[in-house]
Amino acid sequence: MIELKTGAYQGIEFLYVDMPTQGGHRLIKYRYPGSDRQSIEVQGEMPPSFPFTIWIGHEDYYAERDRLLRVLTNKKTGVLDHPTFGKVENVINGEFTLDETITELGRASISVTFEVDNAEGIPVQSNPLPAQVEAARDSVREQLSADLGGGYSASRGLTGNFSDALDNVTKTLDGINNAANVVTPLRQDVAVFRAKIQRLSTEVGELVEQPTTLADSFDGLLADLDNLYASPGDALAVFRSLFSYGDDDQDIVPTTVGLAERKNNRDLVRANIQCGALAYAYLNAVEVEYATTADLDEVQAQLEAQYLEVRDGQLLGAGTSEELDRLRTSALAVLDRLRVNTSELTTVSVRLQPLSVLVYRLYGSTELTDLIAELNNIKYNAFVEGDITVVNVS
Repeated sequence: MIELKTGAYQGIEFLYVDMPTQGGHRLIKYRYPGSDRQSIEVQGEMPPSFPFTIWIGHEDYYAERDRLLRVLTNKKTGVLDHPTFGKVENVINGEFTLDETITELGRASISVTFEVDNAEGIPVQSNPLPAQVEAARDSVREQLSADLGGGYSASRGLTGNFSDALDNVTKTLDGINNAANVVTPLRQDVAVFRAKIQRLSTEVGELVEQPTTLADSFDGLLADLDNLYASPGDALAVFRSLFSYGDDDQDIVPTTVGLAERKNNRDLVRANIQCGALAYAYLNAVEVEYATTADLDEVQAQLEAQYLEVRDGQLLGAGTSEELDRLRTSALAVLDRLRVNTSELTTVSVRLQPLSVLVYRLYGSTELTDLIAELNNIKYNAFVEGDITVVNVS
């Protein structure tokens, strides 16, 4: 004889015969023609679900059945009194099957699965993306300091090199100081910032002789500069003004050992300031509240132009280039999400085709493929058809 046990949903008790809890990971399997292998994509944890087979007995059958049907069709979440997990909050049932066949156990059975509703709106990545951009920015900062501290050397024995280094560092301090004037800074902080610039200006000789201290000083000044403004938009404008720092330097042809060292030092400083400014610009850009898609597009275009300038200028170490790539990827992911808030979403009906092809036909590039994939909860390189949600960027 099958033993029946008791559970309850939304306060309505019921008898059941089994309850196989389901969980684990959400997987997508990819199989390839002509191959006996497959690859697995893990899309995250699968929240537990609770299938039940509920039995309705002979006594008061219709009243008991109708009470159950009312809670199974009211579209509300409630508490599931689970016999082994206890009270499970925010539960809603999915489809159910009522099998009204007379048996020795009762008049009917209902097969139903209860699901946990523990998220509001569109599911988002658990880690705050701006925090990921900040972490990536700090990684770029560390690499830039290592590049400058480890590669800078102004030899007194090479004619003119030490004095050239003094001039270049002084110019850099002046450039950072002048950048603070692009937007009016917060009054209570700017005096400390100016005093620090002035102190470093009197210590230029020591800085040139101690490249690690020089690198730390530049890094600290950019951090101080970031804290001078009331809004991310103001800070973004300031750091954009440093994107072209050093571009007006006189070209040095490294025909001698001395000239090669002088060029190397200037290149290291220019890369440090330009790439450091870009790193801070990325973080401020993802914290701006954009009124229109056009505003966001303008900022993104400026960031991308500077990224290409710095990345292709061959002034960065390999490690710094990799960290900058990661920073760019993280920042673009946030900007694409912000685009949803500044863009009108629309639905288009499409025939079966690769997602990347659809995105290219709509926008003339594949840059928004990740965003469209996320909006429709589909894999980046999947084939799509039917109604697809897209972003109207016109």
